[in-house]
Amino acid sequence: MSTCGSYPLDPKASGSRGRAPRALVIEDAPESREVFAYEFKAAGFVVSEAATGEEGLDLARSSHPDVIVLDLILPGVSGFSVARVLRALERERNVAILAVSGLASEPLRHEAIESGCDAFFGKPVIVEALVEQALRMLARRQGGDAAGSVKP
Repeated sequence: MSTCGSYPLDPKASGSRGRAPRALVIEDAPESREVFAYEFKAAGFVVSEAATGEEGLDLARSSHPDVIVLDLILPGVSGFSVARVLRALERERNVAILAVSGLASEPLRHEAIESGCDAFFGKPVIVEALVEQALRMLARRQGGDAAGSVKP
């Protein structure tokens, strides 16, 4: 995983009510969690971190993130279950969920999408692509043209 910190979008234009967007990283591997959090912070996000599905659900309910980076294979409550629960909650229904997994396969990608994830990234993740995807999704959900020259 590499870090860059240079993004073509203004994330503040993508947050709810003009605030900086919020990201929640739910990842049990500390190194990956730190890299994801660092890169989202560099892009202007306010970031929360969780190491388990249970902790991630609690943080999602209390912090109302705009974007969730969700490892699918977690101890206890799986990422698939986290996505399903979030999609069932009225307030969290529209959060952008970006699934990540070291077990990159077409069946896993399909199950992630069926569970409610918006995108799937196999590990090792190109973190810049993950952040740029999150920014594009936020711009689309705001109905804005904040994506500028970035194409999906």
